[in-house]
Amino acid sequence: MSYPPPPQASSLLAQLTARQLERIPERQSYYYFINNSWRPVFSNLPPPSAAASPKPSSNSSPETPPAQPPPTTSTLHILTWNIDFSTPYAPARLSAALTHLSHLLSTRIPASSPVLIFLQEMIASDLHQLSCTPWIRDHFAITDIDTRNWGSHYGTVTLVDRRLSVREVGRLRFVSECSRDGLGVDLDVGVPEGEGGRVLRLCNSHLESLASNPPMRPLQMMAVARWLQEDNVVAGVLAGDMNAIRGYDVTLPQENGFKDAYLELGGQEDGEDGMTWGYQSAEWVSKRFGPGRLDKLLFCGAVGVRRLERIGVGVVVEEEGIRRKMREEGKVEFVTDHYGLMAELVLGEGVGVRMRGEKEIEELVDEGGEEDWGVSCW
Repeated sequence: MSYPPPPQASSLLAQLTARQLERIPERQSYYYFINNSWRPVFSNLPPPSAAASPKPSSNSSPETPPAQPPPTTSTLHILTWNIDFSTPYAPARLSAALTHLSHLLSTRIPASSPVLIFLQEMIASDLHQLSCTPWIRDHFAITDIDTRNWGSHYGTVTLVDRRLSVREVGRLRFVSECSRDGLGVDLDVGVPEGEGGRVLRLCNSHLESLASNPPMRPLQMMAVARWLQEDNVVAGVLAGDMNAIRGYDVTLPQENGFKDAYLELGGQEDGEDGMTWGYQSAEWVSKRFGPGRLDKLLFCGAVGVRRLERIGVGVVVEEEGIRRKMREEGKVEFVTDHYGLMAELVLGEGVGVRMRGEKEIEELVDEGGEEDWGVSCW
């Protein structure tokens, strides 16, 4: 039998809901590595409408070929992974995680498919390590190279395939005891009707941990859903650590207009093959809480999921000396306590994400100003 929440909890929930609904996403810069430094692009720059929708000139001669529309792609891959911030030896753990991710990119994903990597529980040293990693510098834009946009000493960061045309990046701050937020990336899309200003919105998030009274995750899921289902959004994807540990978490995605990739592909809610946490934690933690499907990929609108699989299963720190120290200190040797997810997304018929060339990237960086983020790598 269920009981209604006490009056004080209901009143507090109403206040928190009102506070959450008042919050709007905060735009932030994102960065490309050009000429040996990370250079910012400011999200308040206008979209490249001239390049996206070229108009014929009245002075064009009959021999002048019409301008070609920019290339687009209808498929892309998303990888999401929570790299535990609280375990020591962060550089060694992230190094092994990056080796694993690089291997997946080179062996499991076609080179023609753009990739986004959602990372949760990053700390300052992780950002430095990411920004100094050659394959990231060569192939990705990065949403954060320092902690200025985080509400805590750890947070989310997204790596965006530099071939993708980013419209803007923003963070939606949650009402949260843990300073959580949703990190959104808008990608320019072409649609059959030729409407301008439409985007694919991808959100990397780490919802509230543990239990609270009143519960925070329903508020946070509601806020993200509203953002990902705005009128100009052709399709929305939410991925990350959903911390789905209570009964009410099971139906939150569907109640907020999302489809759950794992379930859509035939998975069962309590299926062992869907669990992403509980196998790589200390033994006492695993026994206390048991396994759970904490990490999810959810979607809405004109997008579907062709494949979904777990990643990071059994990945351990590479250096034997560090592993020995971890064992001596009673720590597990795994890179993190979470498995990650890798998904192949397919956009709806006639919908494609616009691609961007290096020349356009350089022009965007030039428009962004002279700010230069040199990073000294050890």
